[in-house]
Amino acid sequence: MAEKVPFTEQKENERFQEAQRNFVKANDNRRLVVAEGSSHNIPSERPGLVIELIKKFYSEVSN
Repeated sequence: MAEKVPFTEQKENERFQEAQRNFVKANDNRRLVVAEGSSHNIPSERPGLVIELIKKFYSEVSN
């Protein structure tokens, strides 16, 4: 989840973030990661974080 919120109204940002939290809570195999300093385009703004998480996921599922 991006740290920077996408909407101008705080109520909409809270609703958006809550929806993401609920998606993660719906299944035990999901994790929520906040991409600090990032807006919606996380792969472009935080490519190192994305690569790190893909590597971590791959190592977990390949064991």
